Amino acid sequence: MANQENPGYSKSESSLDTDPVLTQSVRLDRVVELGLSPSFEDTARLCAQAYITFKSAEKSFKIAQKELRDYGSRYINIYNHSLHENIKTVKIPFRVKNSSEIKMIQVTNSSSYSINQDRIMAMQSHIGNDHFQLLFNLTRSKVHKPDFDASLISLISALFVKSGVNAAVQAEFFNDMNKLYTDSTTVSVTESYEQALLGMPGEIQKNLKNLVRRFEPALKFQI
Repeated sequence: MANQENPGYSKSESSLDTDPVLTQSVRLDRVVELGLSPSFEDTARLCAQAYITFKSAEKSFKIAQKELRDYGSRYINIYNHSLHENIKTVKIPFRVKNSSEIKMIQVTNSSSYSINQDRIMAMQSHIGNDHFQLLFNLTRSKVHKPDFDASLISLISALFVKSGVNAAVQAEFFNDMNKLYTDSTTVSVTESYEQALLGMPGEIQKNLKNLVRRFEPALKFQI
C-alpha cells in the first residue's frame, strides 16, 4: 500500500522496521516527529540556527535602516536649506571594524510623492498662483466619459441621418465630439519642490505637510 501511495518510496532505502528515523518516530495527531538522524542533524541544526540569526538580524536591520534614512534625509534638508541647493543624495561614511578602511552607505531622497490631489487643487487659491507654480505641476488632459461608447454611436448615427456630410455638418460633428470627454487634471510636484517649500509661509508648509508625502528614501550599500 505504501508503495502505491508514494511511487518515490523504496523499501530498500527506508523501512518502518529498520530505519531508526521511522522506528523512533512519534505520531502526534496529524504530525509525525521523526527519530534523530546523526547523519542529518547538522543540516537541521544549521538551518534552525540560521533562521534564528536571520530573524534577529532582520529586526535589527529594520531599526537601523529607519535611523539611517532619517539621518540622511535630515542632512539633505539641512544642506539644501543652508546653501539653497537641491541635492537628493548623501553618502554616509563608516569605518570597517578593526580596520582603517572607510566605506559608504548612500541615502537618496525619493523623487516620488503621494499627493492628495483634490485637497491640493482646493487650496490653489489659498496658496496663491505664484507659490503654487513653484510647488506643483498641473497636467490637464481630456478623458473619456463613462458612457463614451453609447454616446459615440449616438453621435455617428445622428450624423448619418443628416443629408450629406458637408463642411457645416463636419464642424458640428467635431464640436459634438467634445461631449464625449471630460477634463482631467493631474498634480505633481516640481523638481524644486523641497527647496520652494522652505520659502513658503509657515501656514502653507503646515498644510502641505499632510497633503504631500515623500516616499521612503532609498538606501544603497556600497560594501
